[in-house]
Amino acid sequence: MTSIELHIDHLVLDGVDGDPGEIADALRSELTRLLASAPAADWRPGRAHLRRGPEVSAGPAAATGRDLAGSVYRAVRDGH
Repeated sequence: MTSIELHIDHLVLDGVDGDPGEIADALRSELTRLLASAPAADWRPGRAHLRRGPEVSAGPAAATGRDLAGSVYRAVRDGH
């Protein structure tokens, strides 16, 4: 079994409205789903650094969390 350890050291959401707990829950849930759906053979040991995240559109906190999760997933997957 392959395991993935993901540590988000610091998350700053500048100018984002919404409940931080709800955003974090949606981020965690979506990242879990995305990471679990990826074939284990596609993963390589290493580190990814996402210094600046994407612009996210204003919307419900859950949608913001999912958008952020997609960005983090792509950074990890692509090794950026």
